[in-house]
Amino acid sequence: LKAYEKKMVVLKTIDDKYVSCRGNQVSLRSDCGITEKFFTEVFGDRIAFRTHDRMYLSVADGQIVVSTEPGNAEKFRLVPAPRDSKFSNHIGIQTNLKTYFTYLRGQSIVTHAKQYGESCLFDVETMDLADLDQGDSENVRRALSSKPFPESPEELMAHFADQYLDIRAGSEVSGRLATVVMMAKLEALALSEAPAEDDKEQLPVLFKPFCITVSKRTIAHVSNLIDRTSATYFDSKMIKTACPGGVKDYIGEMYILLASLRILKVHLYHAVRSRLSLKELDIDAADVDRLRELVYKLLKRAPPPIDPGTVADMRAEYRLEGGAGGGKGM
Repeated sequence: LKAYEKKMVVLKTIDDKYVSCRGNQVSLRSDCGITEKFFTEVFGDRIAFRTHDRMYLSVADGQIVVSTEPGNAEKFRLVPAPRDSKFSNHIGIQTNLKTYFTYLRGQSIVTHAKQYGESCLFDVETMDLADLDQGDSENVRRALSSKPFPESPEELMAHFADQYLDIRAGSEVSGRLATVVMMAKLEALALSEAPAEDDKEQLPVLFKPFCITVSKRTIAHVSNLIDRTSATYFDSKMIKTACPGGVKDYIGEMYILLASLRILKVHLYHAVRSRLSLKELDIDAADVDRLRELVYKLLKRAPPPIDPGTVADMRAEYRLEGGAGGGKGM
């Protein structure tokens, strides 16, 4: 296991799908981003896979799940492919229950089973992290926040790690930081219910705690967030007023807009798939019209260039030259 110690790895199936952890859901995805990469921790002859939000792959109730601590259920053995397999360069991941990570062919479900076959084989691709100490949150933050504008909950949490990791009981927390962190968590949870790219038969979900709540209150809250943050997005003159803390505030403001749109997208998907009327969903038509106008405005209008001097420390921190659009990645 020395070859896998203190590495970042991706777990790719023979169908070129990647094991992914978004929110608390482990599944397979076709694309490989930050949520498809895991830190390795070696314990003797066993290995643990840690996500970027410090959770560990684990097994429980017949499923692959995540846990907060690396106990026996979070430590795995790497075993070679069966002798007669044509995927001899792949490996299997054996659990403490003597079962193996596996997946359902043609679906995004990851589970574990006693029978060891080709659907249990993974290509473990490693990336050297010699300069990244797993216990050093500051190094992790820098590694994950190389882009000026975070585009995922993990990147956002890493970007603000220097602020929220120091919070203690009784500490004062700014409203903006609290909103940004909560939106990052809500987005990650909502994305766990996002439709799989190759799943055309996914059943709609109208309510799941902290993930999905298709209701007039959700529409109202999301609309208000989009309305408020898009004003800064479209008018750079408002940045100094809306973002007194400089670039950190501006990034937080733009991320709230991005997360709101993504949460909205997941809710709209499930609302449409339910085939229920607005009345049956208890949503007012006027609220839908207002939301539609906000989204159309975002689609029709491009944001104006932002003068780096508008945000005092933007040039120093990111060395931007000329204009920069805050909506990149939406």
